Amino acid sequence: MDEDAVKTQATTRSIPSTSLVGQQRSLRTVARPEMLRGVPLHVALSNWGRHWRTPDQGMFNVDPKNYQLSRPTKAYDAFLSHEWASSRWLKFLSLLMIFNSGPAFTISFLVSVLVGTLRACRVIPDQTWTLSIVYAVYLTIFLFWQRIRAIFCRPLVVFLDKLCVPQHDEELKQEGIQSLGAFLLSSRELVVLLSPQYLSRLWCVFEISAFLRDRASLNRLRIIPQKTTLLLLMAAGCWHLLASYYFALIRYGGLGSWGDDATSRLTITTAMLGFCSLLVPLSFYVGIGLMSELQEVPQQLASFRIQDSKCYCCSHSHVHPRTGEPLPCDRQLVYEAIQDCWVTETEDGSDPHLEGFNASVRQRVAPKIANGMGIGLPFQYVVYMAVFCIVPWLADFIARWAETIDRRPVISIGCLRHFVDWGIVGVALLFSLRVSIPLWILGSSIEKRVSSRWLAVFIVTPLSFLGVCSLWLPLSISLAATDEDNPLPVIIFGAAAALTAVIWRFKRKPQPSLQPSQLSTSRRRDDDDTFSI
Repeated sequence: MDEDAVKTQATTRSIPSTSLVGQQRSLRTVARPEMLRGVPLHVALSNWGRHWRTPDQGMFNVDPKNYQLSRPTKAYDAFLSHEWASSRWLKFLSLLMIFNSGPAFTISFLVSVLVGTLRACRVIPDQTWTLSIVYAVYLTIFLFWQRIRAIFCRPLVVFLDKLCVPQHDEELKQEGIQSLGAFLLSSRELVVLLSPQYLSRLWCVFEISAFLRDRASLNRLRIIPQKTTLLLLMAAGCWHLLASYYFALIRYGGLGSWGDDATSRLTITTAMLGFCSLLVPLSFYVGIGLMSELQEVPQQLASFRIQDSKCYCCSHSHVHPRTGEPLPCDRQLVYEAIQDCWVTETEDGSDPHLEGFNASVRQRVAPKIANGMGIGLPFQYVVYMAVFCIVPWLADFIARWAETIDRRPVISIGCLRHFVDWGIVGVALLFSLRVSIPLWILGSSIEKRVSSRWLAVFIVTPLSFLGVCSLWLPLSISLAATDEDNPLPVIIFGAAAALTAVIWRFKRKPQPSLQPSQLSTSRRRDDDDTFSI
């Protein structure tokens, strides 16, 4: 243990576990009904994430109006777990991705079909600028869906400590802190906005450990590394540019969809590869950084000790940095809750309950966190944010397809070949991102050896190009080399889509944890009000 941790632990043991109002402090599973307050999600996201701004000097802005934004509730749709030192914008964008990207994708897809149909019927001009309608709808829903949703149905109610625990009244604030167990047990879902500092914060570790007290809770845990949001936004931006470039070449570059010559196909493929060589390295740079960050999480959990975690009160020697008033010790509060629930026997007899808790986190919580994190890029969000790049152009393909109805059947091989040109970009995107994950891991290892991320990027990026070309070129060649009634491109497209689905389904399972013989046994106190892990 380092010097700071020793100092913190020593200081902690010297602080009595009483609040400023002289009441015994303990974490409880039952709170007074008036203390159970939640905030509508659209309020928590209002003003471009203003409420997620890092508080000055580690303390919340003491403004009674913040608490007035919350309202009484019986349960929470989600408990938002995070640490305040991380980026306000990354947390804001992560929540938009989690709660708004799905509706944005679905609604914009339907709008794209509608726009294409209206263009085909000549209700609106058959021009490319109409695609901007789809982009505008997606952006509006992505940013403001929770506010729109609240107009028609019950808004999602979440727990955000800054707004749901009264910061302006010290007595109520301490009661709110002690009711953390009740807030967790009243939450249908735990949303963890993971950052590099998350597992080093006392309350963060306690929250996730308490929530994962049984196996069923894993299904209600959603872990999103904040860098994942940044990566998906960058990948989505790159592929939007690539998709727009590709579809513009098809529409305005003289490339038809019913009988393409090999020269045009080769020209467009070469242009696409050149364009990729400019954009893909940027996403690889962020991706390698993401994997380096995610690989640190198992290492942090493998050596986890709650004694080394940090909390605000201990970091300031239990004295408020601005007012000079004494701060009650949150560490002692958590330690006493752990002591009530863990009984272990150790040879030296030192802190057996804490060692039991540490063993539980390493042996039980860590695999669940690893499983909850999955492969680093949640498939549904990849679809909602990155694959959206082909959605606006569906309107263009519907309008072009309608022009051929007079001279060919509505459903035919030629029709399917036409939409293969549209769908191949989405399949290539999914295939590329899934293949990129092991390449990012490889790049992370190379970065540690050569001490240069850009060098690692230029080493592994060509491998990504080879993987995408192995999927793209057979389809492109088959479209150019076969006549319009030949189903070969459709078959190749189906095989490519199936292969992409299979590799996304494949997921390395976390190693099973071993239960040590000295693993602590838990017990509950007779008093039902005491919080148990």
